[in-house]
Amino acid sequence: MNSYFGDKMKQKNAVYALSADPIHKGHLYNIETAAKTELFDNIYVAIAAGGNSSKKYMFSPEERVWLAKKTIAPLDLDNVIIESFSGMMAHYAYERNAKTLIRGSRIGSDFEYEQKLAEYNQKYGLITFVVPSIKEIGDLSSTFLKEIIKSGGLLLDHKPGSQPINHTHVTVKQALEERVQNVSLIGVTGNMGAGKTTYCAELEKVGRAAGLDITHYDVDKKVHGFYRSDSPAFLNVYEQIKNLFGIDACQSDQINREIFAPIVWGDEEKRNKLNKILFEPYLIEFEKTIANNQGIVLFDAAYLVEYQMMDWVNNNVILVRCDEKERSKRVMNRDGINLDEFNKKTKIQLFSEEQKKEILRKQEKDQHGFFYEVDSQKPNFEEIISLLKKNFPMFKNK
Repeated sequence: MNSYFGDKMKQKNAVYALSADPIHKGHLYNIETAAKTELFDNIYVAIAAGGNSSKKYMFSPEERVWLAKKTIAPLDLDNVIIESFSGMMAHYAYERNAKTLIRGSRIGSDFEYEQKLAEYNQKYGLITFVVPSIKEIGDLSSTFLKEIIKSGGLLLDHKPGSQPINHTHVTVKQALEERVQNVSLIGVTGNMGAGKTTYCAELEKVGRAAGLDITHYDVDKKVHGFYRSDSPAFLNVYEQIKNLFGIDACQSDQINREIFAPIVWGDEEKRNKLNKILFEPYLIEFEKTIANNQGIVLFDAAYLVEYQMMDWVNNNVILVRCDEKERSKRVMNRDGINLDEFNKKTKIQLFSEEQKKEILRKQEKDQHGFFYEVDSQKPNFEEIISLLKKNFPMFKNK
């Protein structure tokens, strides 16, 4: 036996088999935990093709393998090999010279099943390496993710002022939203007065004329709607804003944002408290928008980067900018403020180049995202329409 085959025979290989329809954080935890034990030379992440199964899959074998590769890549695991397989797991393990099966065990539900499976696979000379779940992902499953999406929910936990916690990778979140809800989310951001809203309105119009189903979601307009007495959120928002800013901000059953808006420009603590008040109704409105629209939704949000909301739109961002003198003139004329007030109002935002740097950093970290930068004074709608058609949705065959 030559040295090549001798080395191959000595390798300690393991198989982690799953349907990955779709892959989620529980799967990633099992893979990363097993890989970092350094017990195995190679771990084969084997995705069941499902040819002989009665189970109906949302994604094809090729799509599930692609999603797995995209989500595992940021973990930087050199000893992980991702591929699909058909037939019995034990047969596949034999063909890969693997003596160990890696299995994840969720809290309180999987032990008996895993024990029977381990006993069955012993006749093939296979031992089972169980990765116990942790509390944060103990109840997570592909079925759970699909049910959230089907009901119109957002696949992440996000509290104001903190980094969102995704139940899965942003690539998978986007794939589920596109497959189940038929919606692709794109954040449109930029400095105050850069022309985001005008650009979105025109892109919506031009896109629809070009055959794209595009909806403009104006965050400021939605939030300001909470201050009206006909809003379902009004009563809850009214009481909290009155407690925070005083009776002058809430008189005659109306909320006067002109009273408290100048205060939040310069008071970070009150600004953060206001964000917490508005967050819940805002999340509900966002989820309703996703559920009630199809195609591309332009999420027009000035503070997309600053409020750590890139996960909401799966790292897909259009950054709108314009000449600084023009920008300051627009804001001062629109809001009736002077230069000092403009500087105070806009200092809570990152500069355009800082926004761009943070967007690209996040996309590189997750190895996923769409980015387009545009000067609102010189927009090229033909170019962006072409790019949107090319990049959305991710899977064109469904």
